[in-house]
Amino acid sequence: MRKVLIASGDSWTDPDYIAHSHPDMDCSWLKWPEILAEKLDMDCINLGSSGAGNKYIFNSLVDQIQLMEPDDIGYVMAGWSQAPRVDVKVRDMWRSVDPYPMDPAYSTQIIDRRGDVTHWVQESILRFYSLQEICKSKNIPLLQVQMIPLYGGYNWNLIKQSRDNADSTTDATLLQTINDSIYIDKIEDNFVGWPTESDLGGINIQMDVIDEHIISELDIHPNEKGQIQIAEYLYDKI
Repeated sequence: MRKVLIASGDSWTDPDYIAHSHPDMDCSWLKWPEILAEKLDMDCINLGSSGAGNKYIFNSLVDQIQLMEPDDIGYVMAGWSQAPRVDVKVRDMWRSVDPYPMDPAYSTQIIDRRGDVTHWVQESILRFYSLQEICKSKNIPLLQVQMIPLYGGYNWNLIKQSRDNADSTTDATLLQTINDSIYIDKIEDNFVGWPTESDLGGINIQMDVIDEHIISELDIHPNEKGQIQIAEYLYDKI
């Protein structure tokens, strides 16, 4: 019986990803967890979900771990998302919520405005460490990676625009938040590219690994070759 690779993440991991900018495009190519599982001679459970935040990624992995015998798990892999994203469960189904939506059509969604970006970054780091310790306690191999920037990009830019830096939070503040974390030296080598930001000597897949292998200028998600590129990069790290 082959062991199982369990992976979770956001749209960069989602096995059923739909390119909304290209609605007629077939995106059913293998994603990085399936490609890695083949390389490692394992079966794959891919829990990736478009729009997911780090709460969903953490919970989905831990729940799946609890459903299985530790000896049956060959690897747990987390492709972490943006810290500001909000995940909620409604009628036992996960929904991902943008805390600062641009589209008024989403204004009726449940929006969590508690805390700030500094808090969200701290919460994400705690989840990184917690997943590490859970897997260690069960002797389960683990690989973690920051798939897209932890706070840079779409959500953080919206927050800067909408708040006009009223709370004096800056990119430098958030770098310092990571650097001052009580977990900074407790995250182990199985987190590829820790501490995730190039200014701190870290990497994330979107900014530091993927090059021209994207769907299009309108959709910067990895195309088929991009997914292979991610898998090969992580396989080399293993």
